[in-house]
This record gives sequence, C-alpha cells and structure tokens, in this order.
Amino acid sequence: MNREILASLADGAVAVTPNRRLARSLLLAFDAEQLASGLTAWPTPSILPYQTWLATLWEQCVAADVTEDETLLLTPLQAAVLWEQIVDADGRTLLNPRGAAALAAEAWSLVHAWGAGGESWRAWRRDDREADDPSLFASWAERYAAELHRASTRDLAQLPDTLAGLAPRVAWPNRTTVLAGFVELTPQQQRLFAALGNEGATLLRLDTLPPVEARVRRTTAISPRAELVAALSWARGKLVEAPGARVG
Repeated sequence: MNREILASLADGAVAVTPNRRLARSLLLAFDAEQLASGLTAWPTPSILPYQTWLATLWEQCVAADVTEDETLLLTPLQAAVLWEQIVDADGRTLLNPRGAAALAAEAWSLVHAWGAGGESWRAWRRDDREADDPSLFASWAERYAAELHRASTRDLAQLPDTLAGLAPRVAWPNRTTVLAGFVELTPQQQRLFAALGNEGATLLRLDTLPPVEARVRRTTAISPRAELVAALSWARGKLVEAPGARVG
C-alpha cells in the first residue's frame, strides 16, 4: 500500500476509495502499519467508499440549510425499486422486467457519470412506433426523473452534480481528502472535485500501490478448460514462491 496514503491517514486526512473492497484493504493496511510501529491503540482512520463520501457531503449541505426543498436521498435499493415500478407500469411485455430495470438504472448512472450534466437523455426520445433501446430508456428516465421531483428527492447518480452546484454555499471543513485508487475520473467526478477545490478544499489524488516493474507475456491454450488450468497453475506457483503474495 502507498505509504503516503497511510501517512496522510495518520495525520487525520479522509481517504475516499472507488469501492468498499479497497476501503477495507486500506483499513487493514493502516492497522498493520500501526502495529508494526509498536502502537497498541490508535484512532480509527476515516476511509470512505465514494458513494458513502457523497452521502456525507450531502448531509453537510443539509445541515448548512442550502439544499432548498429536495433534501431526501434515495438509497441504491430504494432507487432500484423505483426503477422496477416504472418498468412494470410501462406495460410492455419483457422477458426479464427486473433485469431491464437494473439495466436502466445502470444506464442512468452512466449518463450522469460520463455526461456533461443535465437531462441529456431527452434527445433520445422517439415515437413509440420507432422505439429502440435508447428511446425506451429515455422514456423511463423521464418518468424516473419526474418521480424524483414529485417526491422532492434525488439519487446518488445525480448527487455529484448537485454537490458541485452547492459547493460555493457551504463552509467545508479544513481537512485533507485523499482520493485513493481512482484509475480514471469520470467527467462528473472531475466537475465535483474542481468545484470543491475552488472553494478551498484540499484534494490529493494518490495511487494505492507503489510503481512496480512488470512484463506482459502472451500464451495460448487448446481449450477454455486448458486455459483455466494454466492460469490457476501459474497463480499457484506464484503463491508457492511467495506465500504472502496477492494474485489478481
């Protein structure tokens, strides 16, 4: 684990990770570092997955009373249920309505993460006689957005752009935030981080692993099963050589 991240955590920084798995790994690495230094007790570091961090920022906005009327934030499970209700209410005969709802929810998140902001899906609307997958999603997305507005709520896909817009109206704590392990930032994340940085927030983007030398090799196999056996044999050999190694 990158020692600069561990040192920042020891100094009181908040670490934000792309997912929960990396957050757990970072916490284990931090604890191991403290034990190795001879400590028997230490403050629990603030390590948050990205979505949890967004919800924390939103709570700060609500506490600062800058959120206007839409203060409720849907959990991922609540959002999934709403998507399923919208797909069911559409009345179309689908082989897997729940799967269609899950794909629509994923598309909604992608549109917000990689788009320029706003309701860009509206451009995909077509007449029902010419309906294709994008136009069907656009129809569902419009109903989903309307339901969010009607209930005075929002979801995690919308939240980064909302926070970016509210950033100038909140006195953010003077505490370093380490963005740990973000390989590629989405345009939406870039907008949020830029907005926070413009208001004086200290954001550091650091890799979780130190640079390593690596070689790329290509191999072939006569069948998928043989390929799997070769891969597992290779991984087993690496673990025999170094029992503490991690193989991905």
